Amino acid sequence: MNRFPESHHRLQEGSASLNLSLLIGLGAALIYVAGWSYAYHWYGRFGLGLVPLDIAREHLLLYGFWTLRVHWWVLLLPVAALAG
Repeated sequence: MNRFPESHHRLQEGSASLNLSLLIGLGAALIYVAGWSYAYHWYGRFGLGLVPLDIAREHLLLYGFWTLRVHWWVLLLPVAALAG
C-alpha cells in the first residue's frame, strides 16, 4: 500500500536534483572566489590591481583550482552546509 501519491515521488526526485545543482553552484562559486582572492593578493604584492590587468575569468577559475588543491578541506564546507 502506497500512502504517497506519484507527485510526491517526483517532488523528492526534483529536490535531489536541486540539491545537486546547488552543490555544483556553490562549488563553482567557491572555486571562483578562491581564484580571485589568490590573484588579488598575488598581483597586489607587485602593486597591481585586477581591473587594469583584465584577467580572464577562466584564469581565475584555474587559480581557484590551484588554491583549493592545497586547501582541499575548504571544499567540504558546502557539503556540510547542505547536510546540516
